[in-house]
Amino acid sequence: MPIVRHVLAIYRDTAAGNELLRRAREIVWEHGAELTVGVLAGWPSRPGGCAVSGTRWNAIMHEEALGGLARARLLLAGTAAE
Repeated sequence: MPIVRHVLAIYRDTAAGNELLRRAREIVWEHGAELTVGVLAGWPSRPGGCAVSGTRWNAIMHEEALGGLARARLLLAGTAAE
């Protein structure tokens, strides 16, 4: 079996994203590897755009990403048997 040294998981707070983190955690534990989690933030674009300014939009996306990381951290704090 190949040795896994690092796992990269790109996470979005969905059922599929939660399952991805569970599987990534199992691989990490099995191999003693390191885990890096990236978070997808944002929403589908609207055809007409939106009225949110660039500065405010960056703050919204930053808050969204921090929330996603917090949810991922909580999920990863559980056990592999979840």
